[in-house]
Amino acid sequence: MPGGGPTRPSSKTVTILAVPPWLRLGVEVWDLPAGRREDHLVAGHETLARIAVLTGVPGASDARSAMGTDEPRFATAVARAALRDDASAGTALDAANRALFDPSRTGHRTQASVTAIVATVTRHGTEILAAGAAGAYALRDGDWFALVPGTPLTSDGEALLRGWSMEHPEATADERAEAVVRLVDDPALWRNPAAGSFARLSPDVVTIDNDWEELVLASEGARLDPSLLGRLEGWIAGLRAWEAQHAVALGRGGAPVHDDVTVIRVRRLPASADGEQAPGELGDGR
Repeated sequence: MPGGGPTRPSSKTVTILAVPPWLRLGVEVWDLPAGRREDHLVAGHETLARIAVLTGVPGASDARSAMGTDEPRFATAVARAALRDDASAGTALDAANRALFDPSRTGHRTQASVTAIVATVTRHGTEILAAGAAGAYALRDGDWFALVPGTPLTSDGEALLRGWSMEHPEATADERAEAVVRLVDDPALWRNPAAGSFARLSPDVVTIDNDWEELVLASEGARLDPSLLGRLEGWIAGLRAWEAQHAVALGRGGAPVHDDVTVIRVRRLPASADGEQAPGELGDGR
């Protein structure tokens, strides 16, 4: 549980979305930045609502784009633009992957990529798509459960990075990034890499019925698990203090102590009095 004096999230927005004929969703977004490139999408179409958390993955320290762009920010912008379309999330992210991946620039961390956790809600069900490290959780009958696995790496990939971290506990973030290039620059070591990492996108996809009460989508930096979701806002408010208390353990092997945090909570709302609600995007929405 977070300790020390809690700090409030830097921003929170609330949006109402409708999926005809009867689904109404309340969407809350918390952002807690730490210098990386993170974004989110809350959008309504005529027959679906789409909610996503996007995190730009920086390249290795010596990686530069041909045009000198901020590559993580560019990667999130490409993915966000693709996901705003009402095509399937898989089709949209596949297009983003093709736009981002450059076969002439070898190396998983030498070019822009973006992790994405995406919920697409229609009247027929809810699809969750994960590309890269992120979390998705659902509340049903009073119990929270995870919808996607916690790590994008295979067990072999995890073992390689874990072994390197144990051998290099004092490594810097740049040294860790270079180790990632050397050790896991192989699609066979990834179950669902970030979009733009490799030539082929292979996300985790799960579809559930619309019998959930709440959904939570979160970037990896939120450090969530199902046991924390009943006190979500308090966890976010106290996260930085908790990280400061555990900085030595969290930062071992060059891992970030503080990372960007975006958390989205989606709640089912009662239908309006006349049973109808115009579809679209209200509030901030971004």
